[in-house]
Amino acid sequence: MNYILLDLEWNDTYCKKTHGFVNEIVEFGAVKLDEQFNEIDRFSKIVRSSLTKRLSNRFKQLTGMTNEQMQSGILFCEALDMYKKWAGEDIITLTWSNSDLHTLYHNCMLFTGSSKDAVVGKYVDLQRYFQHELSLLGNEVKNQISLSNAAALFNINFSDESLHHALDDSEIAAAILRKCYNKKRFDDFIVDTAQKGFYEKMMFKAHYLSDLNHPLVDKNKLYISCPSCKNKAKRVASWYYKRPWFHSRFACSSCNIKFKAAISIKRHFDRVDIKKKIFEASAKEIQKISATKTTEKIPVNKTK
Repeated sequence: MNYILLDLEWNDTYCKKTHGFVNEIVEFGAVKLDEQFNEIDRFSKIVRSSLTKRLSNRFKQLTGMTNEQMQSGILFCEALDMYKKWAGEDIITLTWSNSDLHTLYHNCMLFTGSSKDAVVGKYVDLQRYFQHELSLLGNEVKNQISLSNAAALFNINFSDESLHHALDDSEIAAAILRKCYNKKRFDDFIVDTAQKGFYEKMMFKAHYLSDLNHPLVDKNKLYISCPSCKNKAKRVASWYYKRPWFHSRFACSSCNIKFKAAISIKRHFDRVDIKKKIFEASAKEIQKISATKTTEKIPVNKTK
């Protein structure tokens, strides 16, 4: 089993076919490690754009790549084929966040027409795994941590000039992997990109539902419990929506109180999450009720 740290650099450019801007890959970079994390090979290819002759100013400033360098590269399909032959079999591919896979998928659909070309076998989102390891050390990170900040935390030396070069970023990611690897916990993060529905699930964007009559909304779940006795309260006003919450007023006949509550309904690929919160009561019987939240996860049956 070998490990490949893959990094892609892409240029934001307009595509007439899609009538919008796309992230077009213009550089592949990767390092291959053996089971002891020794580097055994590396891969680097510049990709000639099929959409433009000029890189964006932002991309040139970020990477230092020139228009002439980009135009001297090879086409995406050729670069992808060369990369896959170099990568070989029995590998685990890692990228820093899954944005590289998102971009690879879109480029494959645009230039090869097949999502199968984006399959890289077994895969780990190194950023996600790294942040999990940080949390075990008591360092909770709510926002995604950058590659450079992660390297700084481990005192991994790098120059600012080396960042945003595909091969250099791959080497930095390999150094981070060596520092934070734990076999048992790492194995839990391995997924198979060849699995049916993998890209469909990854590309799905979770979103809030704003229609209580949506077929995925189970109205039996839209109840609110009394904050005092915990029994089911009665809704005494119509729902109104203020994104992402549905608001209404409730009453409990047992406790003789009225209060406000809200429900949010978030659609994920394979489930619907219903969150509930109770606001400060308006009745004098309860001086103050702290806002509390509960979440109920309801599976979504996926039919093909």
